Amino acid sequence: PREHYGSALEVGCSVGALAVDLAHRCDHLLALDNSEAAIRLARRRTAAVATIDVRRAQVPDEWPEGRFDLVSVSEVGYFLSPRQLAGVGARAGSVEAFHVAVNALI
Repeated sequence: PREHYGSALEVGCSVGALAVDLAHRCDHLLALDNSEAAIRLARRRTAAVATIDVRRAQVPDEWPEGRFDLVSVSEVGYFLSPRQLAGVGARAGSVEAFHVAVNALI
């Protein structure tokens, strides 16, 4: 992976732990999760980082607008159906880096 990305998308941000780490490697990070409880905790954890935007969304059906240089799919991959995971891959296929990490750091 590169040292720095302009715009990144984290699919399945959970409580925001990886989002805080990713934020140091990109100009803007959009962190998504489908759980309202996780979103509340992620917003609290990332509140001091101005470059992180945390939103609730069900991907791939609610794919966000915009262009992303990096798409990170971490542990949420366990919970996506094969159709959903393929949909994420298809949406991310146009980005420079599509990173699927399971218990790994970028």
